[in-house]
Amino acid sequence: MSLNKIAGEQEEEIRRSKIIDEQKTEFISIASHEIKTPITVIKAYAQIAKKAKDDNSQFLKEIVEKIDFQSSKLLSLVQQLLDVSKIENGSLIYSMEQVSICSFILEMASIMRHILPNHELITELCEDVDVRIDKLRMEQVFSNILGNAAKYSEKNTVIKITSILDEGFVKICVSDQGIGMSTGGMKSIFEKFYRNEDVIRTHAGLGMGLYITSKIVTDHGGKIWVTSDEGLGSRFYFTVPF
Repeated sequence: MSLNKIAGEQEEEIRRSKIIDEQKTEFISIASHEIKTPITVIKAYAQIAKKAKDDNSQFLKEIVEKIDFQSSKLLSLVQQLLDVSKIENGSLIYSMEQVSICSFILEMASIMRHILPNHELITELCEDVDVRIDKLRMEQVFSNILGNAAKYSEKNTVIKITSILDEGFVKICVSDQGIGMSTGGMKSIFEKFYRNEDVIRTHAGLGMGLYITSKIVTDHGGKIWVTSDEGLGSRFYFTVPF
């Protein structure tokens, strides 16, 4: 091996290490902000509730609902951090069970319609088949992908879930009418801590959701990928064996 080649490989390794360090630094900064925000809001509402008059029950109910919402947001952030840690040390555990996939998708769609009331969520599914999945983890997959579809698309637009049977797999697609992404974004979207530069300032997030999602899908024996057109929307595909 020539000295030039060795030097080139060393430079590339240094470059990759620098990028990883920069991503970690940026992640710590973003994570600190994302976690601090709901804590600050919870504390503020708790202080307001303490000063409220006892007879103002409707006001207190609204305050408690806001505290509950921010607490759920904080719990989700902490859960993502824990999941990444489990993935890194190989301790992500699954509890597999037999599930009718289309029934499961319809159930998830019903739940997500309440969570995403500003979007029209429609389904177009294949014949039902049984699959072996961890229901809680697969709920996480749908929640992450559908949540992103809503986050990066305008209100009152359509999010569509389709499924087909394809050579021993159920192929599921979630399509949206959102901002889409570049070719570079599609290549990196499932990487840990990755966030597209175009949306960092306008959309909150830690860059962990799709990384965790991809790990769950592959651990179920499936694959995950995305196609997209900038300004027109994205289509997230993943497969589950049956």
